[in-house]
Amino acid sequence: MRTLVTAIVGSALAVSAGAVEVGAQADGKAAEILSTESGLRYQVLEPGTGKSPTVADRVLLHYRGWLEDGTKWMDTYERGAPIEFPVAGVMPGWTEAMTLLEEKGTYIVWFPPHLAYGEQGRAGLIPPNATIVFDFELLEVRSPEAADDGD
Repeated sequence: MRTLVTAIVGSALAVSAGAVEVGAQADGKAAEILSTESGLRYQVLEPGTGKSPTVADRVLLHYRGWLEDGTKWMDTYERGAPIEFPVAGVMPGWTEAMTLLEEKGTYIVWFPPHLAYGEQGRAGLIPPNATIVFDFELLEVRSPEAADDGD
């Protein structure tokens, strides 16, 4: 039996038999899961209409984070506000993933352990050697100067 975890632009992210699965795109077509040489996997649920971030940029986004077994450990929608992060410096695969996205798009990204938090995990949230799954809604690409303007 499937347990519905969330729905993004008409696409259901579901937990079934201990694995995260993805349904159809908003147009009803199955979204292809793409892989990079590093082992990062991603799925475009709704193509973006804006620019892609560079390593020097910051991104404003909504996201949900899960372990592969469906345990949710972060949800900016539940918090009620998007969050801003640098493209570089979050975790090894973050930079690669962010540069694949486009503003106004929605995506699901699977980070294998070596691109996530590796052998150390993340205290209290991510166990060691965990594959983690995110759904991202990239709201805006911001220049590094934009972050400095608020200081």
